[in-house]
Amino acid sequence: MQELPLGKRRLELSLKLDALIALRSVKRFFTLRELSELLELPISVISRYVAGEVSPSKGTASRILGSLMSPSFTRNYLGRALERVGWDINSLFKDPAFLTFMSLYFRSELLKSVAGSRLDLIIVCDEPSGLLASAILPYVDAGISYVGSSGSKDLKNVKTVAVLAAYLSKEAINELRNLRSSHNLRVVIIEALIAENPEDLRNSFPEAVTIHLLP
Repeated sequence: MQELPLGKRRLELSLKLDALIALRSVKRFFTLRELSELLELPISVISRYVAGEVSPSKGTASRILGSLMSPSFTRNYLGRALERVGWDINSLFKDPAFLTFMSLYFRSELLKSVAGSRLDLIIVCDEPSGLLASAILPYVDAGISYVGSSGSKDLKNVKTVAVLAAYLSKEAINELRNLRSSHNLRVVIIEALIAENPEDLRNSFPEAVTIHLLP
C-alpha cells in the first residue's frame, strides 16, 4: 500500500485524535448506548475508542466528528451540562472535558468561517471565552484581546476579527458594534454559548456568521 505524504498523514492523525477527544469529552453526559445509536456504531467499539484501545479509521473519525460537532448535538450537550451544574455556566468551565469539547466545536466553526482568509484578532467577551480562545490560538495566526481592553493601540493594524463569548449580553453586543464602527473592523464570525438577544446580534452583524447555542 502506498504511504501517504507527511502532510496528509498529519491531517489524518489530527482527525482521528479529534474524534477520540470528542468522544471522551461527551461520555460524561451521554451513555454509551446513546452514542451508539447516534453514531451507528456498536457499544463495544465506542467503548474501545473511549478507552484508547483502538483508533477509528479516517472515514469513521470523520463521521464521529460530523455527528458530535453538529449544532443540534452541541446544543443538546450544552443543555445537559448546564442542567448538571444548575445552569451555572462559569462552573462548567472548571470541567476540563467540557472546555475541551466546546473548544473543539468553536475551533471547527471558526476555521470554516475564515478558510482561505486572514484572521488578525480573536476578541473575547468574558473570562470563560478567553479559555476557549487560548485553546484555539495554536490553530490560527491571530492575537487575542478582551472587550473593554481593545483600545486603539491594540486594534491599530487589525482588520479582520472573530468574537467568542460564553454569555453574550446586550451590553457586549453594543460594545462590539462600537468597536467595529470606530476601527472599521470586519467581523467574520461571532460564537457564543448563550446570546441574550439573538435577533439584535443578527441584525447588528449581518455580515458575520453568528452562532449561539442557546437560546
